Amino acid sequence: MTDAESQPCAQCGRVVPMSGLVYDGQARLICTSCESEGEIDALSKSTVTRAIIAPPVLALIGTIMLCAPLLSLFVPIICGAVSVTAAVQAIRLGADISHPGVTADNQPLLIISGILGGLWGLGVVGFQLLAWFGMSMM
Repeated sequence: MTDAESQPCAQCGRVVPMSGLVYDGQARLICTSCESEGEIDALSKSTVTRAIIAPPVLALIGTIMLCAPLLSLFVPIICGAVSVTAAVQAIRLGADISHPGVTADNQPLLIISGILGGLWGLGVVGFQLLAWFGMSMM
């Protein structure tokens, strides 16, 4: 191989054939392994962000759906149950600092979001069960 056929990766410095190099977002030539590591990091950060946002948002949707006619029969309990499930996942992610995407900055957010969303979701489920019990007594 000649020097014209290979070039170093701008990120890791490894000399790679031109066919194994791609341009990144900053117009630098990087190898495909560095590109895939970057994509995995971005995906992990996105997953952690969704795990932080999901439990309280699902519980909020369940709370709002308690007031919606016809939807209030089943949607709140479904949203509450999914919120509790998402809260458990958020707490599990927050407890595992070795997971990619979990940092010391977002670890407390995961745990707080999980606790808040889980308790709120349990409240929505409990309120819905009480509403069903009340409707059955009529």
